[in-house]
Amino acid sequence: MDETKPELVIDNDKKQQVALNLLNAIFKHLNKPEISILTDFHKTDREDLIKPEITKIIESYKDDLLQYFDKNVFYRRAAIKGFPLAMIRKICQELGFKFKYFQKTKCVNSHIKNHMYYFITKKE
Repeated sequence: MDETKPELVIDNDKKQQVALNLLNAIFKHLNKPEISILTDFHKTDREDLIKPEITKIIESYKDDLLQYFDKNVFYRRAAIKGFPLAMIRKICQELGFKFKYFQKTKCVNSHIKNHMYYFITKKE
């Protein structure tokens, strides 16, 4: 049993690297700076994350995602509204992190608009 523990750590490191590569590809598209750890993902607008271009970026990582993460979310992508959010949430969950959001209300010219911003934290 002790022989498998180092392999699990290595596997988790690979999973984390795949997650970082994916998130950095998304951030590059959004003109945001790269991140080196998952918890550097913060204050990212929901509207930016649900764009069709983000879905295409995630689909370009298909092989890595299917190798290291749960396949159900990826294969159900057409049926899931907000697929990029669901995929990032599942990746975080499998790595022991939480994908959370906070809401901010802005008033512009008497119009109130709610914005949702996402961030990643460690599980408590």
